Amino acid sequence: MGDISRQFRHLMWYVFAGSSGGMERIRIAGLLRDMPSGTRKISEKLEMEPSAVLNHVNILMDNGMVELGGKKDDSMFFLSGAFENEISTFSEILERLGLNPKKKDIDWKDFEKSYDTPTIWSDSD
Repeated sequence: MGDISRQFRHLMWYVFAGSSGGMERIRIAGLLRDMPSGTRKISEKLEMEPSAVLNHVNILMDNGMVELGGKKDDSMFFLSGAFENEISTFSEILERLGLNPKKKDIDWKDFEKSYDTPTIWSDSD
């Protein structure tokens, strides 16, 4: 069981901090942490194109971090049980990126705009 949890934590680091689009996925996961939502609501709240939301949600679903619930025409996205079990890893990622995961009532729409996209690895590593 420990190996699976460890692998999932590594995957979270890659999806949120080590790959292109990580900040958008952080914003979506943060919003879903606060309240499960559908594509339209995510798009409106984060001021993102629905196609971009779907692209990032699909990446999160493909990596076991988000699940789809509800009927096809009226579906909502939820954080997966595996993600919820590793919510402390999500908070750690935010902290390491210089973001404040403890702040209540985060405005996820402006979240990305208020921080420079961090670079974790430099060319000198």
